[in-house]
Amino acid sequence: MKKYFFFLTQLLSIVVLSQTGPGGVGNSSDNIVWLDAARLGLANNDAVSSWTDLSGNNNHAVQATGTQQPIYKTGQINGVSAIDFDGNNDFLQFTNHITTGSISAYTIHKSQSTNINGILTLEKHMIYSGGGFIANVYDSPREYYSFGFSQNDPTIFQFHTSSATTGVNLNSFRSNSSTTAGKNSTRTAFLNKTVSSVGSLIDGLGSPIRFQNGEISEIIVFNRELSSAEKNIINAYLGGKYTIPSITTLFSF
Repeated sequence: MKKYFFFLTQLLSIVVLSQTGPGGVGNSSDNIVWLDAARLGLANNDAVSSWTDLSGNNNHAVQATGTQQPIYKTGQINGVSAIDFDGNNDFLQFTNHITTGSISAYTIHKSQSTNINGILTLEKHMIYSGGGFIANVYDSPREYYSFGFSQNDPTIFQFHTSSATTGVNLNSFRSNSSTTAGKNSTRTAFLNKTVSSVGSLIDGLGSPIRFQNGEISEIIVFNRELSSAEKNIINAYLGGKYTIPSITTLFSF
């Protein structure tokens, strides 16, 4: 019986770690969030109470209040399904706080408003867009790392940084229907948010603000900075899926 139990626990460990990440990159040990609207299995105009995490870590994004639930829409971002946020109070909160410092993260979204649109908030990282720009935010001193962005244009945004507290590289890249752009910066200190969310920023009291007005199709988060080869694979996967020009050439193997 003890031998059988040992075998079963080892088998379960293998099954958990064999969860394959997007594009075949990583597994549940490092791909800590993977939200893909196309795999939700909902009908057009269904309210979204839970966006299932495909990483194997149960980091689902949920909303129990009906009036704050975004809507599932088919054929939104170059024919791929997306979650539509109304810009008023729709947002999803992660069931687990995402606290990683070292990170490679990707969002596929389209923002319709020139107001501040909160896209993704984690404990130490935050992404938002506004009138003609998209940005990461860090702290001490507060710094906004932004570059050009087009409203109503499907966009792949990604950023990569290490776990060092401050003074390290932040590599951000944006690709939309017509152009690609990248920016290397020296990052200030991590944020210290108490809640992780999709479709909003989070203020100092842990409350959602600056809601996304537009669609989000996919969010991918790794708890480490990917290698150049891995970045190329993810970009090829996303570029092909969403018919958005790949920025693979920005990375060398």
